[in-house]
Amino acid sequence: MNTNTNRESYPELLTANHLQAMGFTRSMSYAFMKREDLPVIRIGRKKFIRRDTFFKWLDSQESSVS
Repeated sequence: MNTNTNRESYPELLTANHLQAMGFTRSMSYAFMKREDLPVIRIGRKKFIRRDTFFKWLDSQESSVS
């Protein structure tokens, strides 16, 4: 499975609903939109996260367990 292809299937701007479609819970999706270390785009009352920014941030959260 090509992860980049799956990632590119999402729109450029992600909403909380897109994050839920990825498997995150509703509360987690909205919590992402409130994080200070994850840039959010606000258009009116709507909040979006750039797809590439989100996946880069998500990859940076990965840590190895010792």
